[in-house]
Amino acid sequence: MFTESFIAASVVAGLLLLHNLRLSTKRPLDAPSAHAAGNDRANGQARGFAAFQTNYVVVFVLVHASDWLFGPYLYAVYLEHGLDLSWIATLNMVGFLSSGILGSFIGSLSDKWGRKRLCLLFPVVMCASCLCIQSRSLPLLIIGRLFGGVSTALLYSVFEAWMTSEFFARGYPPDALGGLFSMAMTLNSGMAILAGLFANFVTDLAETSRAPFLLAIVPALVSALVIATTWNENYGRTTAGSGQWKSLARAIRADVSIVLVGTIQACFESAMFGFVCLYGPALDALNVLPESNGALPFGIIFATFMVFSMAGSSLCGAFPHLPREPLAVLALILAFTSLLASSASESLGRTFFSFCVFEMAVGLYFPAISALRSRIIPDAVRGTAMSVFQVPLNLLVVSVLARVGTDPVDQVLQMCAGLCVVGLLAAVLLHKHQQVKAFRRKVE
Repeated sequence: MFTESFIAASVVAGLLLLHNLRLSTKRPLDAPSAHAAGNDRANGQARGFAAFQTNYVVVFVLVHASDWLFGPYLYAVYLEHGLDLSWIATLNMVGFLSSGILGSFIGSLSDKWGRKRLCLLFPVVMCASCLCIQSRSLPLLIIGRLFGGVSTALLYSVFEAWMTSEFFARGYPPDALGGLFSMAMTLNSGMAILAGLFANFVTDLAETSRAPFLLAIVPALVSALVIATTWNENYGRTTAGSGQWKSLARAIRADVSIVLVGTIQACFESAMFGFVCLYGPALDALNVLPESNGALPFGIIFATFMVFSMAGSSLCGAFPHLPREPLAVLALILAFTSLLASSASESLGRTFFSFCVFEMAVGLYFPAISALRSRIIPDAVRGTAMSVFQVPLNLLVVSVLARVGTDPVDQVLQMCAGLCVVGLLAAVLLHKHQQVKAFRRKVE
């Protein structure tokens, strides 16, 4: 069933991707020279943008590849170490708490000390986490999740903060940013598919779920090499201590949209991270397939999820000039309905399909929210703001995971669906608020 689903979904996602590529060749330019194609300076800027885009996307895909290689087997490796579901949930809570607590300082540190430096910290803590999880020692597993939480906070904040700051510093127009995010997410989904399949192959070959964690070290080290040799350093506003928080508070008072973006991110991504911890036990509980021999092919399952995620990001890329707010609304509607459907399902096939639809929502969500953050959050406080967003996000994840192992999985999935409803309300308010602002600008 899983292999057939992967093949069918790959065909559909491939057709969407080809459609996007054809659209991109018909559009005059997503690059910055669209308004002056014959000008030598504009052509040079276009070439510079293409090189910048390629460089960032390569790093973006590499750092996420580390996460994709071991991600499908985090649940399985803890089972292999003899831990039950409540202990697995506890270790995951340790990771999210460390991400929330330490992550709240990462953004302000990156604004002050340099975003490139913090990006280079990611491979270090990622490798440490992957090495700790090789041990059956509970203290080392806890330390590994602490490192894993820090690496997650870095992965979802400083890389985007560096790229957005560098993008505007080089004078590229805002219209090109949406296409860059969409390309990064689409190729990242493709890498996730390959990583899931390769991790599945290596796990079967080595007969241990620990093998993908060692593989994950390789792309992390390669990304460090590329960052160290090709990236410039950039900073946020150089205000010390409480100055960063005061600057962020002033920015929020000037534009409530920042809070709405943070609410959308906290609600959707907490539901997503909850899903990451729940899909394994949810599918395991419904597993009656004789060919599985009691163990589901999590690598192939993960690869299928990523195919649907790529389809979602391809849909986002197919409408480059559509405002991102409606796409965020659509992503949250899909997420809510799919999680609610999976909580009510007692069939492995229907539950798996509901999870695939949720992953399509994830693929649609990330390019949309990235473009919204880059447009709405001022560059001077972007790192600080993104770290602040991590705090409620991780607290919500911990509140979800606290129920894993004590409450039925379907009830926890319903809780995740409820978070999507709150995020949906924030997305609708953001859309209305941006429409009002646009109308006022036209009147003025």
